Amino acid sequence: MVHRVAWLLRECMALPEEIMVLSYNRSAAVEIRRRLWALAGADAAGVSVRTLHGLAMQLTGTSYAVAAEHGESVDFSAVIKQAAAYLRQAEAGDEAGPSVRRDRVLSGLRYLLVDEYQDINADHYDLISALAGRSIRSEEDRLFLMAVGDDDQNIYAFGGADVGFIKQFSADYQARTFYLLENYRSTAQIIHCASRVIAPARGRMKTGQSLRVDHARREAAPGGEWQDLDSLAQGRVHILAVAADAVAEAEAVLAELQRLNRLQPGNPSGYWGRFAVIARHWQSLEPLEALCRRQGIPVRSLRDEYLLDLHSTREGRVLIRLLSKRERRGGKPRLLLRWGALSRWFRCRYRQAVTAEIAHPYRALLAQFIAETEAATPGCQLVAADVLDALYEFGAGSQAAGQQINSPLTLLTAHRAKGLEFDHVLVLDGGGWRSAADDERRLFYVAMTRARKTLALCSRQGGRHAFIADCEPLCLKSRGQRVEGLGRTLERVWVAGPSQVWLSWPGSFAANQPIHRALAGLDWGSELVLRELGNGSEGWELADANGIAVGRMAKAFRPPPGRIIAVRVAAVLVRDKKQDNKAKLRTESWELVLPEIVYVTDGA
Repeated sequence: MVHRVAWLLRECMALPEEIMVLSYNRSAAVEIRRRLWALAGADAAGVSVRTLHGLAMQLTGTSYAVAAEHGESVDFSAVIKQAAAYLRQAEAGDEAGPSVRRDRVLSGLRYLLVDEYQDINADHYDLISALAGRSIRSEEDRLFLMAVGDDDQNIYAFGGADVGFIKQFSADYQARTFYLLENYRSTAQIIHCASRVIAPARGRMKTGQSLRVDHARREAAPGGEWQDLDSLAQGRVHILAVAADAVAEAEAVLAELQRLNRLQPGNPSGYWGRFAVIARHWQSLEPLEALCRRQGIPVRSLRDEYLLDLHSTREGRVLIRLLSKRERRGGKPRLLLRWGALSRWFRCRYRQAVTAEIAHPYRALLAQFIAETEAATPGCQLVAADVLDALYEFGAGSQAAGQQINSPLTLLTAHRAKGLEFDHVLVLDGGGWRSAADDERRLFYVAMTRARKTLALCSRQGGRHAFIADCEPLCLKSRGQRVEGLGRTLERVWVAGPSQVWLSWPGSFAANQPIHRALAGLDWGSELVLRELGNGSEGWELADANGIAVGRMAKAFRPPPGRIIAVRVAAVLVRDKKQDNKAKLRTESWELVLPEIVYVTDGA
């Protein structure tokens, strides 16, 4: 990202207020803003950095916070279409002419950079085209547009992203093409192996181009510092030949992780925050997660299907109430916040800094949101309404690992890994990389290029891994060692999503009933009891340690197979009467718990 931002500053010869950067997601927008400040300081203050959704909502006057206050949701696709239509109407002009009207709408914007252009879909394409004024005949009424993207990392086709848009960009805008070929992240060994994997993909825009390490590292060893630290792999990509069994593969992976961790200089207590294990499918990670917990290795699992929006949790609602008029004397809402006020509030409330490693997942998300929000505009006051909208846009955040020495090991899928990076990456086989289709090749390439210093790839014996052969000549290949004595009985974790619980059930009790006091006393990790309903009723309910019923499971819920050994709170959500207006409710808002169930099975 450093070179993309540097290009923006160098190529856009304009006043800062004439420049806008559009990003695909909020986390990327925050990082771009942070880089701009690092490179240009206060000179970057006027550069507008927005997400595509955020810009569309600004143009249409849509607000996350206002929608939430009315119990409504925002249809992002509809908002983007409305914004594009509004801009096209501005092109038609009025008595003052099209130039004046567009200038009023765009507030003098002249230069536009769109990041991650390979991930846009048809609606995004229409909005960017209308914003740039692609169909306007007068050149002075069009924006100067620069798009940055990598077709090799187009992995969101299932969500509507179309790599064809970046391929036709030059024709759409009569644009010049520049290749940004310096890699600021990975060692030369990792770059060369990843390049061999992606090279056979059809229709690549960088065919005939070679990636290389950035200029500052041109004299560094191909394997980086680990060429000397690791006497086995010597900085090369390491292929681990593992048995065609999920538990055996997990044991070999754990042994390799422990080997690398012991090699970390000057850190005998552990270095797990710089490690990540990536798989094609989440199920491949479950045996490793169980083994790590058994060995006492701290682990963070970024489960794709269970990421909750921060604003729907207890932690997010606390900040929403703080920023809204409901907790202000006289009912007046906050307008401005001093820079650093949010992080100071967090420290006072939770006795932790926002930059600390926080085990509580949703408290960690809240800290991430605050840290990113304040880092985006260092030293500047924040507009409270903008912070509220940003909180709703934040959603589930990136839930990235803290990247600190004492952070946990991160387990995630290749799709979740996009945009993240780690010192040490190990990619599981798990039988998930059998298809050699181009979309699978790009996904494996993304997984490989998350690594900064070391990269290991699992290959099951007798398996049909589609991509190992492409980079094998450059790699060290060895038989994976196994951690002995762990047995075949594994603890697994099942986490309930909102669809598995009866969301409105606690709301059917008046605010003064014991259930709400019991819920207020629960937090992430609190012990629960899962029990069947009595009196001839079918179904399951949750109770706290005192036996007070605090939740009901959905009718379709069935306990996971195996022996249940623990039930705990995975998250505390907050619901409003406006969200369940068809139910018979006796309170305006209520909390409810989502459980996680730890159970034991034999084998994998």
